[in-house]
Amino acid sequence: MTDKVLAPLAEALRFSTEDLRQNRQGKLSIRQKGRLWARCLGTLAGGLALALAPILLTWLLLGWSNAQLTQANLADSRAWLGYAVGLALGAFFFVANFRAVFLLPDLLAAQTVPLEAQAQVWGRYLVIKQRRFVLEPPSLELIRHGVRYRVYFLPLSNTLLSLEFAD
Repeated sequence: MTDKVLAPLAEALRFSTEDLRQNRQGKLSIRQKGRLWARCLGTLAGGLALALAPILLTWLLLGWSNAQLTQANLADSRAWLGYAVGLALGAFFFVANFRAVFLLPDLLAAQTVPLEAQAQVWGRYLVIKQRRFVLEPPSLELIRHGVRYRVYFLPLSNTLLSLEFAD
């Protein structure tokens, strides 16, 4: 009975029985590491590209308009506008995706944390004790209210890895 109820939830949250077994031991599975590293590095690379694109575009336009790209041109007031826009876009991106920044130390530590309590759904959140995990609406519909779950997550980024019914 437990496997029949947990299987759709595992599919919706994208974890396997092997992932759950590794999480019980306090570790990340190889599949989870690969998926989370790809998400982390992709997000950080996107933020870096967003921050550097206006700066590089400024240098390109200044170099195109001048025969030589000199130190004076790089310190020109038009260049500072590109630097400011790049830094503002990069800062906005990292603030909007702050969990990806916290995901990096979590992945380096590779330690999962268990938490057990009755589940509550609040908006788009699964609430277990004082922890809130953002889930997609189809996943939240599979959560049984008032049932005790044991969740495994990464502590700094608050990334939900897997869950099971508490015994």
